[in-house]
Amino acid sequence: MVLQLKNYEKELFICAKCGYCRDSCAIWRVNGFDTVSPRGKILLLKYFIEQKKEFPPELIENWYLCCTCGKCAEICPLEIDFPELIRTYRIEFAKNKKNIYNALKNCA
Repeated sequence: MVLQLKNYEKELFICAKCGYCRDSCAIWRVNGFDTVSPRGKILLLKYFIEQKKEFPPELIENWYLCCTCGKCAEICPLEIDFPELIRTYRIEFAKNKKNIYNALKNCA
């Protein structure tokens, strides 16, 4: 699955990897793994897009862990709208039914 989201790919590539978003992320504070932080999600997604590799289920599931509260966007010095990025990529992931997060598959 290769995403063609030119409007949002620039957001992935302007991330400065500063980590300010990580400290404001409630999910990261509970989980503790960088892969669930906004920065971690961006770095992993960027890697798989650059390598033109299929996204592993763990990467996709991490995108569903975000509660889109917006605290990361408030603190981001580059003004990345991470909640909108999350929503957009969730929609793209869901276009391929095998990418739908397992917890959501039974929702009707």
